[in-house]
Formats: sequence, structure tokens, C-alpha cells
Amino acid sequence: MKTNNVFKRFAALTTAVVFCCTINPFSGYALVSHTSREHESLRYEEYDINGRKQLPQDSGTYYLRDGYEFSYDKENYSQDGIDSSGYHQLGANLGQYNRLELCMSGETVSMFLSSKGIVTTSGKIEIVSCEDGSEINCPYGGNPIIKNDGADLSIENVRLDGKETRNPYDYSPGSDGSAKGIDNNSGRLSLYDVEIYTSRTAITANGEYVYVDDSNITSLDSKYTCIDAYNNNTKLLSSTITAEGAGVYCHSGGSVELNNTTVTSNNNVAVICDGTVTLAGATKLTGKNGTDIKIGSNGKLKIIALSSITDPIKISTDVKPTLNHPVVFTESTNTDWNKAENFVSVDSNYQVQKNSDGQLQLALIPDYSYTVTIPASVKLGQTATIKAENVNKGNIQSIKLSLTSTNESDNSLKLTDADTNEKISYTITNLSDNNKNITANTDIISLTGNKDIQLKFNEPPNKIIYPGNYVGTLTFTISVS
Repeated sequence: MKTNNVFKRFAALTTAVVFCCTINPFSGYALVSHTSREHESLRYEEYDINGRKQLPQDSGTYYLRDGYEFSYDKENYSQDGIDSSGYHQLGANLGQYNRLELCMSGETVSMFLSSKGIVTTSGKIEIVSCEDGSEINCPYGGNPIIKNDGADLSIENVRLDGKETRNPYDYSPGSDGSAKGIDNNSGRLSLYDVEIYTSRTAITANGEYVYVDDSNITSLDSKYTCIDAYNNNTKLLSSTITAEGAGVYCHSGGSVELNNTTVTSNNNVAVICDGTVTLAGATKLTGKNGTDIKIGSNGKLKIIALSSITDPIKISTDVKPTLNHPVVFTESTNTDWNKAENFVSVDSNYQVQKNSDGQLQLALIPDYSYTVTIPASVKLGQTATIKAENVNKGNIQSIKLSLTSTNESDNSLKLTDADTNEKISYTITNLSDNNKNITANTDIISLTGNKDIQLKFNEPPNKIIYPGNYVGTLTFTISVS
């Protein structure tokens, strides 16, 4: 943690009035409220209710003087400062525009005898470290250290530890192992110079917005994503995300901006994009097995001033490109920053291209070959042999030979004498396919290997043909899919 003048930071963030709050010695608060720093040297007496200490719930500035373990009687949720789910309430009595500042001076707040952490519900709440070394920890699994249920919550220069094992009551952590970090269920969350250390999800981003600046976020279990973003306004600026599972998961409908941020996953992809992920600045992504970003069926990337990179970002897509259907994975805005050289496909069968709309897309690299020989001319009554050789389908599904058009506007099979304009009709029989009749817009055969195709050109039966030079043309097409 770096030493910061936190008061300057928050002075710029809010114009809320700090209300003076007098603490009743019998209220159960284990903290004392001061409105100026002249009393910082004073220590408070410890006030205790049923062996439990209570976090402040009213407007004011509170200076934590020592580290304490907060616990509660699981059978008695009616105690002041504990909500019905067993969370320790911070600022529970704040109105919408009230402000509470909890100033930690290098102390540790621990939750023991409990699987619950701290809940914030309303008003402007700031948890700041007036000195380095401040920490909030909870070793019990399954629940967040801090749950924001509607407050405008800011945390600066504080460490949140979900794997802390110090326990004065000799209780071991719960069977689930580690507490989650922060669950921003609703409201606003801003983190500045914060460290989160947990084996579970470090941040669950819902609510109006989540803003993370200059912070280190770590998740140590490959079963969990480090940051789960469901809302449409999560920003990670100049931060480091380290995970055993996926680093950042932007869910469908969500939006995440990574700006000058490093995301590393040791056992999964760095970023899963099923919403909109913006990449900006000197952002660096590193996933396991060569996959940095996995783009879901609803996912799109937005590139803004992404710095030049020497190691291209490795991408994969849930929807796989086909020969004539590439998968577009960037938005059509800021197309000047859509540089194909900054990305590479994990699968060597695909390549990154920039399309005519300026978007980046993943396209199938054709990997097939064939040789088809069609006679230049044939006379009525004769059989033409079309030869298919050196057929290799490679990574495509089929190679088809079709008769697509004739010289007639209606694509009928007719020959015309140029001098008299007299016409005669004819038919074509595929001797290689049970004498199937061939007309225009007909698939003749799917090529799977070397093959000779015999086409018989039949004269019209029982028809008087006037002397002349009757000529027509046929167009054959080879298509791949």
C-alpha cells in the first residue's frame, strides 16, 4: 500500500457535510467519532454489548484506534448493528445524502464467530486508511467481506483479506475456505489503492457502477472468476488482476473497460467477453494455453487508443467462423484503432482480418484443393466426361459441382441458329447418377475424391430440325462451404 493524503482525494470527490456525532458510552460502539484530527492521539474505552463490538451507523467521521475482532451471537440477530442475515452494518442509519467516514490508522478489523462480513446500505460511506497497513479480513467462506446494498461506497488504501487465519477464539475457517471480496449488489463502488486477496470471486460488479483504480486484486482458486461484471459500467484503471480462474468475466449485457490494466490468469483465460469489453492504453492480457480473450456469442470488443503491442492478444470465439461467414468481434466505432496486427487467433485455422466496415473479424483460412476438367464443347448425341481429380476437402464441409445457367433468359436448355434464330430443345442425362435429368440450377455432384462424371446430351426426339448451325452455352459452377 502506498501512503496517500486520503483527505485530499475525498475532498475532491464529495461536497457532503461531515456531521458531528456524539457517541453514548453505552451505545456499544467500539469506535469514537471526531470531527477534527486534534483528538487523534486520544484512545477510547472499549464499550461492549454481549461480548460484541459494533461498527458506526450514523453520520460522522470515526477514527478506529485499534484492531478488534467483530463477532455476534448467531441465535440473536436482533442485536443492534447486525442485520437479519447476520451482516455487520456500517452506516445503517444514514439518509440518502448523509456521509460516514471510517478512518483506519493501520488497524485490522476482523469478523470471527461468523461467516458474514460488513454490509453498507445507504448514504455516502468512505473507508479510508489514514496510515498504511489497514486491513479488513474475514476467513469464512461463501459470503463477501463487504456487501454494498445501495450505498455510495468508497474504499482507499485498505487491504481486504478473505484468507486471513488469525483467530483469537481458535475457530478454524468455514468449510468453504475463503470469503469473497466485495459484492456490489447495488449502488456505487469506488476502489483506490485497494488490495483484495481471496480464494473466491474478488469483486461482483452489479449496481450503478464499479470503479477500480491503482489496485491489486487476487483470486487464488481456479473454480472462481476474479471479477464478475454484470452491470454496464465497470472500469479498471491502472490495476493488476491476478487469478487462478478467469481474470475478468464480462457477462451478457455488461460492460467492462480495461485501461492500463494487467490481467493474468494462471489456469484459464484472462478475459471472458460475453458483453462489451473496452481495451485502452497499455493494457496487457495473459491467459493460460495461449488464450487471452474468449469472446462469447454476445460479445464484442471496443478498442480505444490501445497502445502498440509487440505480443498480439490471442483470441478465440464461441461461434466458429465458416468459409463464407466470418465472426465479427469488434464494434464499428473507433475503427482507426481496430488493428488486425494487435490480435491473433488461438486456432491456426482462422485469421484476424479487418473488414470493409472497419471491424475486426475472425475468418476461416481456406484449406482445400481440387482439379475439375470440363470439355470445351460437345455435340448433341454425344457424352461429355467431366473429370474431378486431386480433391482435398481440408477444413471445409463440401465441394459441389453445379449447372447454374444457360444462354437462354429463362435458363432453358436450347440451341439457336444465329442466321435463322430457329431454336431446338435438348436434355442432359447424368449417366453417373442413375440417369438423373439435369437442368439449370441443379447440383450435379458433391466431390469427395477422384471421379469421372458422364453427361449425355440428348437430341430432341421426333422433331424436324431444319439445317443450320445450332449453338448454345452452359455455365458450370464449383462452390465450397
